[in-house]
Amino acid sequence: EAIRRRGCKVYYGSLDERPDGTIVTAGSRVAEIVASAPTIPEASEIAESCIPYVKLLDGWGLFHRSDIGSEVLLEKRIEQAQLIREIYHYRLSRGLIGRSIDWIPGRGKIEYEF
Repeated sequence: EAIRRRGCKVYYGSLDERPDGTIVTAGSRVAEIVASAPTIPEASEIAESCIPYVKLLDGWGLFHRSDIGSEVLLEKRIEQAQLIREIYHYRLSRGLIGRSIDWIPGRGKIEYEF
């Protein structure tokens, strides 16, 4: 309820429901908290304010990544995506999409089609 009042949504991930209806963690990604705001830093701040309200009933602590949603991480991901697009266009312009070329000393160039 406190998370919803702050304007966030919770999306559940690695959870299992036992036959008795109890929900238990089943992996490393238990939940995501998502917030909307005019800017990324504002949304990140809102989502971070909800972290104290996510708890495990057995008393175990949760680990969360505070860098997700940060401008620094998003900028890094944008740069990676741009590099991937550049590589794709380079390979496309040279007819290399769907081909792999290796160089083995003593044998020379080996091409694979997939």
